[in-house]
Amino acid sequence: MEDGGSLRDGGSARPGCAEPTHGTVGDDWPEVFLGVENCDDEGPGSRLEPFCSFGRAMIAAPSAGYIVTVLDGTYRLMSQPSEFRGGLSLVRAGSADTYFVLRADEGATPVILGSIPIAGADFEDLGDGLYRADARVLKNDPKGMWTAEGTRVDHQLGSGPGPRSHADRADLTEPGTWTKADASGIGCGGDNAGCFVYIRPALGTNMDTIIFELTQRGLGYFGASDYFVLRGLTINYTQPQAFFFEGADHLLIEDNSVGYTANGNDNSYSMRLWNTNGTIVRRNRVHDSRYWGGAVNSHGITFMLSGNTETNWVCDNEVFDIDGNAISSKGGSSNLNVVGNYVRDSMIGVLVPESRRTGPMRATVMMSGNYTIRENVFENCDVGVKFLRGLDMQEWLSASRIYNNTFVGCETGIKPSFDHPRPLVRNNIFQGGTVALELYTGNQSEYTTGWWLSHGLDSDYNLFDGPLVLRNQALDEDLNLADYRASYSGEGASLEQDAQLGPGPNYQPLDGSPALRAGDPSVYTDLDTVSIGHLPLAE
Repeated sequence: MEDGGSLRDGGSARPGCAEPTHGTVGDDWPEVFLGVENCDDEGPGSRLEPFCSFGRAMIAAPSAGYIVTVLDGTYRLMSQPSEFRGGLSLVRAGSADTYFVLRADEGATPVILGSIPIAGADFEDLGDGLYRADARVLKNDPKGMWTAEGTRVDHQLGSGPGPRSHADRADLTEPGTWTKADASGIGCGGDNAGCFVYIRPALGTNMDTIIFELTQRGLGYFGASDYFVLRGLTINYTQPQAFFFEGADHLLIEDNSVGYTANGNDNSYSMRLWNTNGTIVRRNRVHDSRYWGGAVNSHGITFMLSGNTETNWVCDNEVFDIDGNAISSKGGSSNLNVVGNYVRDSMIGVLVPESRRTGPMRATVMMSGNYTIRENVFENCDVGVKFLRGLDMQEWLSASRIYNNTFVGCETGIKPSFDHPRPLVRNNIFQGGTVALELYTGNQSEYTTGWWLSHGLDSDYNLFDGPLVLRNQALDEDLNLADYRASYSGEGASLEQDAQLGPGPNYQPLDGSPALRAGDPSVYTDLDTVSIGHLPLAE
């Protein structure tokens, strides 16, 4: 899937996203331009004489409806005027009729970089494969390092000040690693003064020609910016997130590419969307987000405290190389539709998170759940769909529905928690991996497989091609389809056969596939026949 293209290309399926409620862009809306050629922040901001900096363009476009159009070129955020180097912080509140648009010019692919480059030739050769460069060329403490071609250089974690820190120079023993330390080799804190970036480059690296990108900042913070449209931008090498929307409903984030995000002592987010309702995230390409402390706080498309009044949608995106959670990830997120995405090479494809206490005295409980996860491909994930524990048994919240997905090479397909015991699981293909359904019980033996079934686990009409059907981890119970039926009379309409799928990423069923027309159509409102897998209407 290139440039956020749909998985449904080459095979028919149900419609994906809801359409945005935005009206058409007004012909009379003012528009300013941002460019790199013939630009002038003191000029008119026209197509022929565009502004140079995002900050200047945003000042010139003070409210909705307004359009900021970004022309072709490469934009380095750290070369912006000093008052905007820390990131934009603004409100552009709109309505369905009048809203703010930040977009790429038609046919253009502008690239926005939150990093500062350091040429390999500018590193001092210390011998024995170790190099260093003065960190004072950087404005902020760097959290991530890549080659200009997008190969990550792994940060070496130390045990210095703070729970997560830069390692000492002596700890830099493996090729392809870096740290920040002082002249004596002791790992540095946040200040760059007196510090150096140390690197032990990967084998075969030509330091005379290579360029390294070190993360510095993201595009900005957008608060209470209802109906904001962000379209067609490529945003790379950012920290701690590419962009942050908070308290903004009915966002439309489409056709962007967001990659190479890092953070050190806190979460790393590709897209950070908090307290939003009615938002649509579609046809984006999102990849490579990593937090020093590990996978739990490495995020791709992230919702938090969201979906309590209107459904949010994540559709037709390609999300990959996320060290933690590709889609969703933080607490109190409800009513999310995840449709037609291609999620690969990530630890967790979709995380249905825990409830979250918020507000004064943490008295308000923001519930999580009621996800609809359908028509996605999950490829080479540790867990395709995972549920975290809630604060309480969530009987009043509608059960999540996971249907017509294809899981390929995922160690675990779906991993529900005993605090989310009632997911509906229908018409999914599980090919390769180890286990289709792993029941997380918190090592409490009272949560038997029979308990799960009596509390609403509803799984059937699935196609198992390789993995075990079910594992109850507390009881060390592993069951194939025959054993599961014999013990629990479950999965009565499911199949255990070669799925006969074509090549990825589409994995379309071949002629003669047992998946064709073998699904349960009741999960759709207007169909009499469906196939198993992410292409329910495949012929």
